[in-house]
Amino acid sequence: PQATQFETAFKPAQQPSDVLKVVSGLIPKNTWLTSVVFERGKLLQIRGTTQKPQLVSAYASSLSEQKRLRDVRLVFVNSGDIDGTPTVPFPLTAFPVGPLPLLQTGKKK
Repeated sequence: PQATQFETAFKPAQQPSDVLKVVSGLIPKNTWLTSVVFERGKLLQIRGTTQKPQLVSAYASSLSEQKRLRDVRLVFVNSGDIDGTPTVPFPLTAFPVGPLPLLQTGKKK
C-alpha cells in the first residue's frame, strides 16, 4: 500500500514547465488562456475564453485524459458578447500529479 502511495505522489515527476506545456498544448482553436495559476500541493487554476461552449467541454475532456493531471473540473461557463462576437469565459481546476509534498506525521521538535 505504501508503494502505491509513493507511486501516486511522485510519478510522473514533472516540472512546472511540463504542466504549462500540457495545459497550453491542448487548447482548441479559437480558445485563449487568460490565466494559469498553480503552486506545489494546490489546485491548478485555468481561466480562458472561447467562442463556443462546445470547445470548453472538449478542452476539459482533453485535460482529463492526461496522466499528468487528475480531478479536472469545469467550475462554470458563462456566455457573453464582445462587440458582436460571442464569447464564453470559463474557469477550470485540476490537480497536477507529482511530485507532491507528503504530509508529515508526528510532533515537531
